[in-house]
Amino acid sequence: MTNPFFRQTLDEQAAPYPEEEEEGVLAETAVSIPYEEEPGPVMKPLSTQTFGFNEDPDIQAQKLYDEADDQFFSSMKEVENGIRAGYNEQTGLWKPHESVEGGTDTLGYGHKLTPREQKGGFVTIDGERVEIGDGLTDEQVERLFQQDIAKVERQLEKNIEGYEDLPDKYQKVLINLGFNIGAGKVNNKGWPKLFKAMKEGDDETVRKEMITSYKTPSGERKKLINRARTIADSVGLGNKPNYAGGITAQ
Repeated sequence: MTNPFFRQTLDEQAAPYPEEEEEGVLAETAVSIPYEEEPGPVMKPLSTQTFGFNEDPDIQAQKLYDEADDQFFSSMKEVENGIRAGYNEQTGLWKPHESVEGGTDTLGYGHKLTPREQKGGFVTIDGERVEIGDGLTDEQVERLFQQDIAKVERQLEKNIEGYEDLPDKYQKVLINLGFNIGAGKVNNKGWPKLFKAMKEGDDETVRKEMITSYKTPSGERKKLINRARTIADSVGLGNKPNYAGGITAQ
């Protein structure tokens, strides 16, 4: 997967490190614009007319790949904090906000503060200590998000046998899971139904098995079905199931 660059309601925000996870229960299409020959010029091949630009096919392919990444990371930010909790429109700065699952606060797009970060009032971005009391800029929050995504993927590469051989869409599903519940909890043995479905290319079952959940401070268990649907659509999983029923947990 390439390096990251990229609304849901508060009760559906992600809980990066819930106490437990449940297995259970979102693409874009390149449109080739036909090239119409005008008197004089020679007709160009359709393969060079994608999006109406005369470009090398390799460049077109990279654009499609980058756009797929953009859609995925935009969706990740949407499911993590689409309501932009903690953002002050007057100052243009971000401060930590209360986590729906309780515990330490969350900053920006799903960065669950560690006890050390919350107590010390700082986060580390690109190796530099950044004080959070006065608020973070949009750029700092974006970099923190990218940093967290990269950290999750590095952990997944270590934990999951054959991770790099998986199709890009399935890698992104696993990045979403790792970001939501903690990358250390995502592995082949812990999610057998999910990995079996990926091995078989069964998108419908992947959609069902990628659903996570979290516990509210009162102990209520909530499934993040909207999150799973949004991410599955963003990475191009087919065979949409009926999310109202048939959802299993392991």
